Amino acid sequence: MPTSSGGYQRVSAPGSASGNGLTGEAGMSAELAAAGISGLGDLLRGKTQARYASRAAETTANATREAARLRAQGEKDQLAYLKAESEHARKQAEVDRRAGFDLSNVRDRNLFKFTSNALNNAYATRLAEARSTADQINALQANQRAMFDVTRGDENLLIGRQDARMSNLGEMLGQRPRGPLKFDTIAALQKARAFDPGPPVIDPREEPTYVPGYDPNFLSGKLPFKSGGNV
Repeated sequence: MPTSSGGYQRVSAPGSASGNGLTGEAGMSAELAAAGISGLGDLLRGKTQARYASRAAETTANATREAARLRAQGEKDQLAYLKAESEHARKQAEVDRRAGFDLSNVRDRNLFKFTSNALNNAYATRLAEARSTADQINALQANQRAMFDVTRGDENLLIGRQDARMSNLGEMLGQRPRGPLKFDTIAALQKARAFDPGPPVIDPREEPTYVPGYDPNFLSGKLPFKSGGNV
């Protein structure tokens, strides 16, 4: 509206705070309200970002722990596989070692039996030859003795008859009678005997003792020594 100085005075609208000193306070309140709303938005955005960051960190930690668990499980499975392979290799080596020992033992036992049989057979052969030779000698001596007995018997008979005639002639000449001649008895024939040295002396075979090269306690840690190799 016009003033006394020829100017115009600003008229406030109805309900306005102008003219009663509240215009500055309303503006300040509006600014504070705007600032509060802006701060509240920033606070909400900060909380949301913090929550997302916390979730991201937790997800990363979980992923890291899962990766570590899987890596540890993989290393554990690999170690178990290597142990199983080593155990299998040791068992297989033990089977081969035992088979080699048994084969060598059987070969040695057969050689021992072969040698023993050869010695016994050689002894039996020599004894049979010696007995055959003794039997041949005895048969020859018996035949010679029989021929000698026949010849000697004939000679004794002839000598006996001659002596009987001489005895009869002596009696005719006045000599004392004498008895018939007596001939010495020949000793009995000594038979030859085969020399028997006795069977060969064969020491009993010593069975070797198998010492296992595989110890199932090796991988289980039950061997009787401490770590470091001190028995």
